Amino acid sequence: MKNQGTGNRQQATGTRPAPVEELLRASIARVDESAGPERDLWPAMLLRIEEQPAHTPMTVRAIPVFDLALAGALVLLAAVSPGLVPVLLYYL
Repeated sequence: MKNQGTGNRQQATGTRPAPVEELLRASIARVDESAGPERDLWPAMLLRIEEQPAHTPMTVRAIPVFDLALAGALVLLAAVSPGLVPVLLYYL
């Protein structure tokens, strides 16, 4: 049977060789504690919310044609075979 080397033990205990750790620390830039946006973003967000209309009344033009066709197909299916209505309600 093959003997396991010391590499597996180092991986299991979570210890890394020093050169690898030093290379990782050198390659990752330090983040300053004061890092963040240059200005406060909340006032700009409030302005964007206020610019949007509160609610537009729904019209037939606002509903896509595919949705209308799908709703019509469901109504037609319910009219042709009413026994499928409970099945459709179960899957919805």
